[in-house]
Amino acid sequence: MVTRSDRRELPKLYRIFNLIKLLSAPPYYSVKELAARLDVSQKTVYNYLNLLEVIGYEPDVNKHNQYFLPLERRSNLADGLGVDEAKYLQEMLWQMPDTDHRRNQLLLWLNKQYAIGPVVESLTRYTPSEHRAVLTKAIENKLRVKLINYRDARGTITTRYVEPVAFQQDYTYVYVYDLDRKDYRQFHLSRISYVELTQQPITGEHTQAIPDLFGWTGDGWYNVKLELTSRSKQLLLEDYPAVRPYLTELDKDRFLADLTVRGFQGVGRWVLGLCAEVRVLAGGDGAAFREYLNGKWCSF
Repeated sequence: MVTRSDRRELPKLYRIFNLIKLLSAPPYYSVKELAARLDVSQKTVYNYLNLLEVIGYEPDVNKHNQYFLPLERRSNLADGLGVDEAKYLQEMLWQMPDTDHRRNQLLLWLNKQYAIGPVVESLTRYTPSEHRAVLTKAIENKLRVKLINYRDARGTITTRYVEPVAFQQDYTYVYVYDLDRKDYRQFHLSRISYVELTQQPITGEHTQAIPDLFGWTGDGWYNVKLELTSRSKQLLLEDYPAVRPYLTELDKDRFLADLTVRGFQGVGRWVLGLCAEVRVLAGGDGAAFREYLNGKWCSF
């Protein structure tokens, strides 16, 4: 069955490929123009540009603040995807939920058109069920793992070296101690490309904590009330769909997010990315949260 999560992921994939096409040949466009053509926010375009840079595309900008890809392209773009795009699609499909039947259709098409090895086998080999099996072994034997090519809600791809602690939310997430960041994190299994089991033992004793809506844990619980524009509300739902029950419409273009969080790191990181479209309201721990934000980059 195709889930809501599946239906959200595939349009994002298509938008990224449309962006690659727009960047591949003139006329080129500014971030504002790209956002209008892709029907997303300028913040989302910047996230996509960062993602392209991570995987080696290196988007550049000209003197008119228009973005482009400094790569040799075929003169006839109607011929289809280039090999670079096909390989990128391969990696992106790897990270999509394995329950989406359209994913396998795209994989079969890739394999036929570009013959990039046994695409279906390589991309469906490491599904969330496979991740669960490897992580279960790691937890039982107290071994560290590497979460290779983890794609977060903003589209950034990283590799995490972690000590797994427990599964959460019906085995949808894994709760871990992140060795690089020296803190606990929660990772969605469907966003992991591959789990590599190491033979290095876990060095400390870990206890499972209940994460907040942003996947963060802390010593206590705090109440934060945010006033959102319709655009920032939509972006919040795209990044963290679990917040939906805590949103209330104030009027046509204003929404209240009444959130309970474990510390300010998770919600703060999201708010700082949308300073102009989010207002911290009084009440609860609003004053402390505003002070936390003012110590970072924005003034609230």
